[in-house]
Amino acid sequence: MREQLLAWARQGAPREVCGLLLEAEGKDGGPFDLRAVLIPNAVVGADAERRFELDPVAWVAAEQAAQSLGEVVVGMWHSPQTPSSDSARATPR
Repeated sequence: MREQLLAWARQGAPREVCGLLLEAEGKDGGPFDLRAVLIPNAVVGADAERRFELDPVAWVAAEQAAQSLGEVVVGMWHSPQTPSSDSARATPR
């Protein structure tokens, strides 16, 4: 999963990218499966290279798609492009 997140961050640079962490019950009652998904074009705003603001429509659509697959959102991720950027301290609006 780490390599996939890094690849998405590199592909999106210099803009931030973000997505959800989803969990589903494992097959045959086994351990839960965790996966990351990218929400394409979800970081919006005039300064998307420095600020982290999610498109609420994209977020809801991704969450509904996950639910239709029997998955639940257990977290989210985003890729601050520089350690000093505002997004390193940001929270979604």
